[in-house]
Amino acid sequence: MNDLQDSVSIVISASPQRVMAFLTSTSDMQRWSLGTWTIAPRGDGLHEGTSLFDGSKILFRIEADTASGFIRWWLGKTPETLSPRILAQIMPGPEPLSAILTLMAWRLPDMDAHRWRRMKATHALEVCLIKDLIEAGQPSA
Repeated sequence: MNDLQDSVSIVISASPQRVMAFLTSTSDMQRWSLGTWTIAPRGDGLHEGTSLFDGSKILFRIEADTASGFIRWWLGKTPETLSPRILAQIMPGPEPLSAILTLMAWRLPDMDAHRWRRMKATHALEVCLIKDLIEAGQPSA
């Protein structure tokens, strides 16, 4: 398996702090994260999302480090199997009040070619959704 990691980046006309706040809000995640379209809190920082693609359920926890601009989404089918599969880094952008968002994912050993292709395409679309929602000034739900 040669295709083990994928990343996609985009420049957003908003401060890195605004982008960080948007990405760590589960209310906002329901508007851009196609793999966790409907989100329900499970307690103690754990959430359950429902895939827009196949209706499957996934548990996740968000870990954010505002000082470094990193966000990790720990994902799994059970609380015991959560692993840090999705990572974002937010950095100051090329213009004042802009940010560079990079979304990264790693392929799991049991991911077939279709599921991996779908994840890569989804992340390419999700960064566009994030950019458009933030730049349109869409408030959190």
